[in-house]
Amino acid sequence: MIESSIGMDTRISIGDGCYETMMESGNPIGICINCGNGVCEDIEDVCNCPEDCGAENSDYVTVEDFCDHYTPLDSGLATQCRENIDSAPICELCEW
Repeated sequence: MIESSIGMDTRISIGDGCYETMMESGNPIGICINCGNGVCEDIEDVCNCPEDCGAENSDYVTVEDFCDHYTPLDSGLATQCRENIDSAPICELCEW
């Protein structure tokens, strides 16, 4: 099934999970993906096509990997999490 995704994806995939960052996404764009064909293609990931993609295709393999390597730590997400821990579930993963 070909799906269309409108807007910049603000989610981060960690392992086989997908986390919304609650960040602003910028200008909308359209992307068509061939989700459900059994192949995790370059523009597919755990967030937009979990049927085809697994943890090995995630932005970060584990929560520890995300917390240790998400850069820069003073990014908008880290700042948002430090100021309001309840803003997104992803904020509960690391101690920023």
